[in-house]
Amino acid sequence: MKDWDSYEEVTFGALDSTFESYKGSSQFKNDIRKAASLATTIEFKRELYKDDEDSLKKFKEDELEMKKIDSITIAMMKSHAQIFSGWSMSHTYRGKNAFGSKDISTIVFFFDKDLTEIINKPHFEL
Repeated sequence: MKDWDSYEEVTFGALDSTFESYKGSSQFKNDIRKAASLATTIEFKRELYKDDEDSLKKFKEDELEMKKIDSITIAMMKSHAQIFSGWSMSHTYRGKNAFGSKDISTIVFFFDKDLTEIINKPHFEL
């Protein structure tokens, strides 16, 4: 829109929840990172504490934790789970274009989970 003085609100859409796939989410990346870190720790402890019974108990706890993370991660990936990622709302408006004709445009805004920040910043012609 070239002439912001000609801006006319048409409609605001309903606030709607948005989702992303688990595999592409930050939660997935954190789960993978944590599992990899535990795997490295387990391999290290397996060698270091192979003759120490008390330390082997802690080693077993780490191993169970890693298996738990692995099973949850695999289950989430197999189920094509969706993770809540925030909110969206469309806005339709009318205004003059560069030729002086009225155009109708729609923009979709994406908000964070707490509705405190616009995640994407639409580009407006000024």
